[in-house]
Amino acid sequence: MEIIVPVAPEGGKAAPVTKRVVGLQGKVVGLLDNDWSSYGTFLDGIESGLAAHAIKESRRMPNLPRRGLLPAATLDALAAQL
Repeated sequence: MEIIVPVAPEGGKAAPVTKRVVGLQGKVVGLLDNDWSSYGTFLDGIESGLAAHAIKESRRMPNLPRRGLLPAATLDALAAQL
């Protein structure tokens, strides 16, 4: 499993670009939800777009912090749910 985090590392140093996923068909996609106002509406749109790629399913991971990087242990726990 590969987790792609679209946040710059501390100190603003460049990180290598991760390898692109070939396709989403048949994949389970986790959506990180920080419960921000209107973010649910945004994720509804993302899920609609993902449906066009024949994903197996999407799962929302709610109540996550709104700022900063998630600790590796949290990412591992979320990945285990997928």
